[in-house]
Amino acid sequence: MSERIRLDAYLPVTLGGRIGFCQELSTDELVVDGVEGLEPGASIAATLHCSDSLDVVARCVVAESTDGGPSGRARCRLVVGSFDGDGRDQLVGVVSSLRKTAHLNIVAREDVESKDARAGWRRWRFPHAPLPERHPDALDLGVDLLGHRLAAPLMISGMTGGSERAGEINRRLARVAQELGLAMGLGSQRAMIERPELARTFAVRDVAPDVLLAANVGAVQLNCGVSTDDVRRLVDAVQADVLALHLNVLQEMVQPEGDRDWA
Repeated sequence: MSERIRLDAYLPVTLGGRIGFCQELSTDELVVDGVEGLEPGASIAATLHCSDSLDVVARCVVAESTDGGPSGRARCRLVVGSFDGDGRDQLVGVVSSLRKTAHLNIVAREDVESKDARAGWRRWRFPHAPLPERHPDALDLGVDLLGHRLAAPLMISGMTGGSERAGEINRRLARVAQELGLAMGLGSQRAMIERPELARTFAVRDVAPDVLLAANVGAVQLNCGVSTDDVRRLVDAVQADVLALHLNVLQEMVQPEGDRDWA
């Protein structure tokens, strides 16, 4: 991960006993506001307070110090040299979770609709059938799929998971799937491998006990250290019926920390 991502809220950081606030970070760089007197070239330990139970310590060098923070406050850019313990892996998990929330915010707040894409409905024409010879109550859209009876051949595809906000969205979608008798897929569970405590953001069985539920991981992850046992644990943790492997080559290409080994 080289390019910094911008967080929606400040992440508290301790630098030399002083509290600053980080809003841009990667595993290689941190941008911290509010800490004055840091000289370029100085070595310093940065403790990122990621949650009540997780602090990540990075050993950094001050690359530059300016007045570019909010209201003219001090801003420094730190280059990360190393992490204490497994801090790098922990930070990757934190950033992955933060990115899930960023995805939701982008869709909710920004113009992301394609101007030229079409759903394809223009290719279809249905002949008028003025003598259907059947009462609509006799129509049955139900279908059997992988041992489950669906009320209609519809599935809520995997979209999100891995952050608190994403977890609430998953639970709302699961309630809809349960009420309407549809299948449902979870968003990518890669975040669960990095931070097992995020399993709760994918947990929907208590509100959707009967739905056909699909666990989900990117196919490219099988080339990046995710094992068959890892996948089994993901499926079991959410009590899923099936596993979906998503193919998201374009997303991995444009995302700074994307996994691109499809060999």
